Amino acid sequence: MVIVSSEACDDFVNFKVGRIEEAIQKNGWAHCVSCKKPIYSLRELKEHPCELIRPEVYVDEVAWEEAPCAD
Repeated sequence: MVIVSSEACDDFVNFKVGRIEEAIQKNGWAHCVSCKKPIYSLRELKEHPCELIRPEVYVDEVAWEEAPCAD
């Protein structure tokens, strides 16, 4: 089983299950791109129905500077 990172990106990378398992053991979680939920254990990874899973999630640390505020 191969778990992929993104279909629309030029930097498309296939992640093998071992890489996802390593991320869960090291960081305590992985990220499901399909349902946008974290996966916290190897058991949960094996039972997860989605296949678009990344070992990490992209965090835009300056998005708040460009986001409009609400009143």
